[in-house]
Amino acid sequence: MNTFFTILANDYRRTVPRLAGTLIMTFVMFVMILLAVYVTHLQQIKGHIAYIPSGTDVSVPGHPSYLDVTVLLTEPPRSSLYKQTYDAVVRAGADGTITVDTLRNDAFRAMVVRAFSTRPGADAAVPQPAGTAARNTGVNIVGFLLMFLLMQSFSNMFVFADDKEQGQLVRISSTPAPFASYLAAHCVYSVSLIAPSWIILAVLDACGVNVGFTLAEYALLILVISFSGVCFALLLNTFIRKPDNANMFGNAAIMLATLVSGSFYAAPPEHSAFNIFVRTLPQKGIMDFARALASGSACSHAGTLLYVLCIGLAMLAVSCAVLRKRR
Repeated sequence: MNTFFTILANDYRRTVPRLAGTLIMTFVMFVMILLAVYVTHLQQIKGHIAYIPSGTDVSVPGHPSYLDVTVLLTEPPRSSLYKQTYDAVVRAGADGTITVDTLRNDAFRAMVVRAFSTRPGADAAVPQPAGTAARNTGVNIVGFLLMFLLMQSFSNMFVFADDKEQGQLVRISSTPAPFASYLAAHCVYSVSLIAPSWIILAVLDACGVNVGFTLAEYALLILVISFSGVCFALLLNTFIRKPDNANMFGNAAIMLATLVSGSFYAAPPEHSAFNIFVRTLPQKGIMDFARALASGSACSHAGTLLYVLCIGLAMLAVSCAVLRKRR
């Protein structure tokens, strides 16, 4: 254990020259979390409606929460529809009839008519148009953070990459110090630097911001993501001699795989050879588990998270086997 704590303390000392980069990445995480919360709010609003009541009643009529309704006493110019200031103009007749003027499709028009023909608060009676279900706040936060968490975990393994390039790894391997403790210290160091992202979520949650998932659920997801990034970094740095080359290839692979996995958007289901490949990516498994967590079916989808962990363990096992053989 002395070896473990000695190497871990040394890793933290080696962070000091790179502290500016770590702080910048932490700030990026903070911005991405706020952006995810904001985007979730935008996704939940399916239309901005201008409502023109009949007579002197200026109250906002009952409507589903996914419609943003503004009551106007005079009809807005039709150009407001072209400018997308409003998605529809709804006029209430004296006899209770509803007239809808919109440039959007018939499905949207029918949805608006149903919304203003129901009783106040009857959200459940007015289903959203097919294919418009918004992602949960937690799913968006995980999706927006996923790529940056993986890239940060990858870059945090510079301690191992530098030791390998500068020949320190060979000298450490020839000492009585346990090699497993050496690798474990590097992995714990890399994972621990992800803690600020969880702390940001904890602060926002304490301030009353809806972050979607519980802090325990975020801790689980962030640990799994960080562990996957560390194992991927260890694998590439084991086989690629130059750390710069490993970082370049690793970051490119992380970016591409995360984007095609639907991290920043809800990827529509497709039945193709490419989609079969996408389903094998760890990022896809993490996003699927996050969506299951949001829908309350996490237990039945625990296999997806276990799959991600197995991939990480496989990369770790291969790296350890190759490193031991080269000692």
